[in-house]
Amino acid sequence: MATAGLSLLIQRLVTLGFGAQPRNVITPLDGRIVVAGQSFLTYQLTATGIALVVVLSALVVLKRTTIGLIARATIEDPDEASIFAINGRRVNLVTFAVGCALAGFAGALMSPVIGIDPTMGVNFVIQSFLVVITGGSASAAGTIGGGAIVGGGQSILTANINGTAAQIIVLAVVMILVIVRPNGIFSRGRGGERA
Repeated sequence: MATAGLSLLIQRLVTLGFGAQPRNVITPLDGRIVVAGQSFLTYQLTATGIALVVVLSALVVLKRTTIGLIARATIEDPDEASIFAINGRRVNLVTFAVGCALAGFAGALMSPVIGIDPTMGVNFVIQSFLVVITGGSASAAGTIGGGAIVGGGQSILTANINGTAAQIIVLAVVMILVIVRPNGIFSRGRGGERA
C-alpha cells in the first residue's frame, strides 16, 4: 500500500511540474536491422541487449556474491537471517532502493519506444504483478520465465491478433498456471517447494 501511495504521489507531483501531456523522447539510435526476415528498430534491439546484460548482472549478484546471499537469506526467512546478525530492515531498504533504481532504468530505456507521461508506469504494474504470480516471487528463474510468458506471449499474440484478445489470452494462461503451480512455474509439484 505504501508503494502504491508513493507512486500516486510521484505521479501527481510530475503532473503538477510538467503537465499531463505525453512527450516523445528522441531515439538515440536510428535505422533498422533485419533479423530472420523481421525488421526491428536498431534501438529496440540495443535496448533488449542492454536489458539482458542488466538482468544477467543482477542474477550474478544474487547468486554469486555475499550481498546476494544476504538478500536471499532475508527474503527466505527473515527471522533465521537475524540470528546471523543480518539487519533485515536494512536489507529490505537496500533491495527496495535497488529495485526502484532498476525500474527507473527500465523506464528510461523504454522511453524512446513508448514516450513519457506521468502515468507511464501504470500499464507495467499489472504486467509485473502477472509476472510475479506466474513465476513466483522468490525465484529469479521463475521471474524470468514469468516475464517470458507474460511479455513475450503478449508481444507475439499482439503481432498476430488484436491487443485486447492478446491480453485476455495471456491472462487466461496466467490463471491456469496459478491453479496448476500456485507457488510459481518452477515449483516442485502442485503446491510444493520451489526448485
